[in-house]
Parts: sequence; structure tokens; C-alpha cells
Amino acid sequence: MKHKLITTLLIFLSIAYQSNSQLKIEAGATFKTSSSVSVVLTDIDLENNGNFVQDTFSNVRFSGIQNSVIKGSISPTISNLEMMKLNNAILSLSNHVNISKAVVFLSGIIDLNGYNVMLDSSAIIAGENEANRFVGSKGGYIQISKYMNAPSMVNPGNIGATISSNASIGNVNIRRGHTVQSGTGLLSSISRYYTIATRSNTGLSVRVRLQYLDAEKNNLDENTFVMYRLATNGTSWNKFLQTTKNTTLNFVDKTGINSFSTFTIGGDSAIVISRTSNAIVNNSAFSRKLNVSIETTQAKLTVGPNPNKGNFFFQVNGMEQSTPALLYTLDGKLIGQYKINEGQRQQVSGLKPGVYLLKINGMEPYKVVVQ
Repeated sequence: MKHKLITTLLIFLSIAYQSNSQLKIEAGATFKTSSSVSVVLTDIDLENNGNFVQDTFSNVRFSGIQNSVIKGSISPTISNLEMMKLNNAILSLSNHVNISKAVVFLSGIIDLNGYNVMLDSSAIIAGENEANRFVGSKGGYIQISKYMNAPSMVNPGNIGATISSNASIGNVNIRRGHTVQSGTGLLSSISRYYTIATRSNTGLSVRVRLQYLDAEKNNLDENTFVMYRLATNGTSWNKFLQTTKNTTLNFVDKTGINSFSTFTIGGDSAIVISRTSNAIVNNSAFSRKLNVSIETTQAKLTVGPNPNKGNFFFQVNGMEQSTPALLYTLDGKLIGQYKINEGQRQQVSGLKPGVYLLKINGMEPYKVVVQ
């Protein structure tokens, strides 16, 4: 029975591709996969007007070298959405999408395009980095809700907002969008914001850490980054001088926040760095001259052996300074954190069989297979 289901699926996709380059589920129809079936859409759109049902271990992979779209009148519920586009191809949303387990970035960009990705409380985002990520200049957001009882550095869904508290704060709803924010008290922001909400929104005394990518800095100088919170009037912003920040790991951290709202990151002054040498930088208070050097040398990652039996090494050549390296399981769990230097060989051992993602700043995630 299992083989029959897979064969029927492959035939259907072949017909869809030849006719109109899309997998279309008509109104009243049900498209169902089970037993870890993979639906691979190579340069094909997904249009759902009916009932799209997936087994927990099934996945939908968007691959190929052309843009694709998720569209239709009914939001599909996808267990695992795998993004594997090449040649700068983009997956755009023209429909909301529900994710029950994971969004896994192997390569490519997902454009929210004004629509939303709704994560189940246990779902995650994995493999997102500078090259492979969500964008959304036209609006839309990624959302997750999680119950938090005295959370300690909890990052629901790996969405990028990490929360800590000594008390139970109940069910917390987090949205992440990618439109640039502005208003009274905030000249401009990075192209990422978070809206955090809970039922009891007073006297929280929580710690919030907001993460960002270098690609989202919006030409702002991250050395001046602070956190901003939208005021209750919905138009002006209050500046929070950060408790800590890290321009290598890309986060701004603030303790003692007593109520949630919409948060973003912006400069403490209106400094914009031009990507040219001898750039003139101005704001209302002062002007200064910066010598900005842009290096284009391509760093090289070496990993071996791959596949392996649970033991391998990696090293990076061609980088100017030490950089963090993170090792994730395919479902987004961080299992290794390293700080590597130019040409230094890092040994990893004791891994169980499976597929892992090695993430190094400025480089595409590298898939490591343990047999």
C-alpha cells in the first residue's frame, strides 16, 4: 500500500508539471501523504483550494532554479517545509501557511510577500542565515505561541526572540516581521521587528534578547545598536539602552522589561555607513569621517570525512578574525558551539547517526551526514 501511494504521487506531480507547472488541489479534494513521503516540487507552484494533509514525518521540498509560489484559497498545513532553491530563486507566499514541525533552510529565500507563516507551539525554523532566510519588505510575519513558566533563555521556534523570567508569564505570542520601522523617537530600524504579547502584561521584569542578521542591518552601524519599544500610542518609540549586545553573534539584550510590545533594533544615533572608502557620515548632532574597507576575499570551509561515523573535523581558511561556528540537528536543536580561528582544525566527535547542519557566519550551512 505504501509503494502504491508513492507511485501515484510521483505520476500526479509529473502531470501537473507538464500542464501548468503547479500542484493544484481543487476545492473539495484531499491531498494526503503518509509514512514519511516527500513531496518534491521542482520549479512548481503549490495551489491549495482543498484539503492538504501531511503525516508528521512527511515534508514538502521546494527545489529548482526558478521562482515558485504557495497560493490558493485555503492555507495549507505543511509538516516540514524544506527550502532548497538555487540560482537566487525565491519562494513567495500568496497564501498563509501553517507549519506543524519545521521550516528548514537548505538554500534559498522565502518572501513573506504580505502573508503569514504560523508555527505550531513545537515547530521551529532551522538553517536560517545570511544567504538563506525569510524576507518580507511588503509585510507579513512569522508567528508562534508558547506557554512559558519561568523561562530561561527560551527562543520559541528559533524565531529570534529569547525570553527569560523568574516567574510564569503564561502563554506568550511572538510575531517576527521584516518591514523597516520608523516614527517619533526612531529615525530608522533594521529590517526586522518583533511583536510580543501576553495576557498579563504588567510588572513582568523579563529579559529579552533580539537577534538579527547582517543582511538586515539596513545600512545602519551595528556598533550603535540599541533596542526600541513601540509606545502605547502606536506611533512613537522609546529607546532602551541595551544591557548587552554582541556584533559577532548579532543580538541586542535588555533586562528588566516590565511589559511587552513591538520591539525593533536601531542606531543610538542616525549614523549610516556608506560602502565606499572615505565615507562622510552625518547626523543632527555631529559629522565625522570614516575609512571603510570592504574585503571581498572568499573564506573556504573544509569538512572531513563526510559522510562519517560520528567523528569529523572542520576548518576555515581565508577569514580575518575568529568567528563562531554552530552545529545544529536538522530540527534546529543547537548541539555544538565553537570559536574558530584562521586555519584552525576543530574536531567533533560522539555524534549519533543523522543529518546535521554546520553554520558559520557569512557562509551557507553545510550538511554533515553521520551514518
